[in-house]
Amino acid sequence: MIIELDMYQTLAIAVVVLMLGKFLRKKCSLLEKFCIPAPVVGGVLFAVFTCVCYVTGIVEFTFDDILKEVCMVFFFTSVGFQANLKVLKSGGKSMLVFLSLVIALILAQNFLAVGLSNVMRISPLVGLCTGSISMVGGHGTAGAFGPVLEDFGISGATTLCTAAATYGLIAGSMIGGPIGRRLIEKHKLLDTAVQEDDSLLVEEEIKHERHASMYPSAVFQLIIAIGIGTVVSKLLSLTGMTFPIYIGAMIAAACMRNIGEYTGKITIYMGEINDIGGYYAFSSELKNGGSVYDFDRTKLAVHTLDVGLAGIEVYDILRDEYDIQIEFGDLGNALAYLSIGDRIRDIERLVSALSEIKRRYARDKNGLMENEYIAPAVAVTPQYAFYAPKESLPLRETAGRICSEFVMCYPPGIPILAPGERITKEILEHIQYAKEKGCSMTGPEDPEIHRINVLA
Repeated sequence: MIIELDMYQTLAIAVVVLMLGKFLRKKCSLLEKFCIPAPVVGGVLFAVFTCVCYVTGIVEFTFDDILKEVCMVFFFTSVGFQANLKVLKSGGKSMLVFLSLVIALILAQNFLAVGLSNVMRISPLVGLCTGSISMVGGHGTAGAFGPVLEDFGISGATTLCTAAATYGLIAGSMIGGPIGRRLIEKHKLLDTAVQEDDSLLVEEEIKHERHASMYPSAVFQLIIAIGIGTVVSKLLSLTGMTFPIYIGAMIAAACMRNIGEYTGKITIYMGEINDIGGYYAFSSELKNGGSVYDFDRTKLAVHTLDVGLAGIEVYDILRDEYDIQIEFGDLGNALAYLSIGDRIRDIERLVSALSEIKRRYARDKNGLMENEYIAPAVAVTPQYAFYAPKESLPLRETAGRICSEFVMCYPPGIPILAPGERITKEILEHIQYAKEKGCSMTGPEDPEIHRINVLA
């Protein structure tokens, strides 16, 4: 049996697969840890499902892919709008070195892929499917170059490129994540990190105030860039080389972006092209009739870890850079109290600031502390620990010893350590992490918490 899906049904299935990928990514921490995108998660599962159906003869699906190229061109055009020459120039020598290494990597991947294809006596174009097209370009470039290679007679090139890109993404994440973390810890790179000067990334505030009326302008700019890009692609084809259709659109978008940057005559609505996302504001959906019976809507609690920032960092940025004072921020959330004195425009200003913070400061969430609760290991009673003979040791030397004083982090103000609890490596990492993020630490005799009193 063959099931044919038209353009609209195909689009609907694609959305469902994407939502499935997002759901599974939230539920499986391993997928987030290794940075596997939601489209890949859902897409791989759907590909396995359709493959099993085809092989077993249950059903064969055919999809109308008329929208594939259109969506792909829109995607790559939006990528072109990210090209900012001012930011690239600010990279200086380091940027040139990095660019050289990337070019060398691309050439090495292609030479290796073509060389192996010759050894295996298959077409070099098949080798290219597994080279830089998929390994550097990812799924987007794989989907764009696949049809080009199919025009050269490589049947199933798009499928092969996509499969190679999927393998590269998963293998690279599983290899690069642990190795990167090990190198960071081994060389203590976080201790020597220098605050990045991102002044060139901070554009005029008025360009990033979100209004519904701006969205049509953003879409129009994308369409204009695509239209100009078709002309650019035709001109490039006159050189005798083959370029996917999106290359011209990317070049046109990059030119529009930088003309706007240098002349100030064109406003590029980057805020609308890259929507806010990342934050999660807790609400009544938490009610379950068991552990949560109700929710106070006047308490605006926002989870911030998905934008790569601790709640205390968002709290500090709101206060220092946007003159917005909220109640507090902890290691994973920010809290604002709402009252009859708050106007709608005040809430809109807060939302706009959060959006701007996400745009300017968002980073990968790896390394952020997800769980603030550490089960205490009680060794002796608090009374005994408080009055027993004690000695003061540097923080890093207290692992395994019994604490004789309180160590508290505000917010939330719950002791990380209490008298009588055994100090573990996990607790020490938690204290150091909270200090680095700017939380208010209280309790010990040493207010800087460089030293802690332990039982002698």
